[in-house]
Amino acid sequence: MALVFSLTMIGCATTRKTSTMDDLQTRVSAMEAKVDQKDEEIQDLKDQVDSLHEELRNVPVSEPEPVRSSAPVSAKSKDDILRVSVSAKELQKALKNAGYYKGSVDGKLGDKTKKSIKAFQEANGLTADGVVGQKTWMKLKAYAY
Repeated sequence: MALVFSLTMIGCATTRKTSTMDDLQTRVSAMEAKVDQKDEEIQDLKDQVDSLHEELRNVPVSEPEPVRSSAPVSAKSKDDILRVSVSAKELQKALKNAGYYKGSVDGKLGDKTKKSIKAFQEANGLTADGVVGQKTWMKLKAYAY
C-alpha cells in the first residue's frame, strides 16, 4: 500500500511540473508574439519617418520673414523707413526727444518723419537716406525713453 501511495504522489509531482512548464511555455509564446508585434510597429514608424524626411528634402527652402513691428502702417510703407523692430510711435518719440521731429507722435510714417530721420542721420555722421537701420537706431534709441 505504501508503494502505491508513493507512486501516486510521484505521479502528481510530475504532473504538476509538466503543468507549470506548459504554463510557462504559453506565457513565453505570448510574450514573443507581443515582441514581434512591437517590432512591426517600430518598423512602420521608421518607414513613416523615412517618408517624412524624403518629403522634407523636396520642400523648397525660403528665406525667413524679417521681424516686423506691430505698429500700424501709414500710406508710406513702413518697410521703406523702418528696418529694425521698433514701432513708428517709438521712432517718432525718439526723434522728438532728440529735437528733430516737431509733429505729433501719431505712428504715421510720413514726410515729416522721414525728413527728421535724415536730419538726425546727417547730424550724427550716418548715411542720410531716411531709413532707420541698425546704425541709426543704435544712436537714436538713447532718446526713446
